[in-house]
Amino acid sequence: MQPWDGYRLEDYWVYLIQEKSNEKLERLRDDKKRIWLDIKYPNRRHRQTSGKIDWIESLYTKPLDDFRKYCITFVFAPYFINIKGLPQSEAFNLIKDWLDRCNFLRSLDFNARQRIDYALKTVRRYRPMSLHKLKLEMPLLYTRLRNEGIVN
Repeated sequence: MQPWDGYRLEDYWVYLIQEKSNEKLERLRDDKKRIWLDIKYPNRRHRQTSGKIDWIESLYTKPLDDFRKYCITFVFAPYFINIKGLPQSEAFNLIKDWLDRCNFLRSLDFNARQRIDYALKTVRRYRPMSLHKLKLEMPLLYTRLRNEGIVN
């Protein structure tokens, strides 16, 4: 038995309640931002509807010979975990399946299991890359997706 360190149970309870409140506040801010974007850009093609983002679903059906690490970390892991709400094991299997199809085009130059595990463990509450941000940060990938008909 350890001696009492002076830390009160009530203080810990207040801390837990504050953590829960912070999580709810963060979700409210995310919702407010999403609503604002929907109002400002009502015709956003990539807008999420019913847990599905069309361009990511299209990308999943198309294997790539390049940009695969980027897609795992910034597109598929956040999409399957935070949008689709899948368990990590199922998200892992889906991403691994996509990489297996990509491997036919060009051999993977990285450890797929390790890369997927890392992406799924670090995804937290991040959302998948938006098309606008993808266009700014990865113009080569965006151009390729546009040329292949995945995005407009």
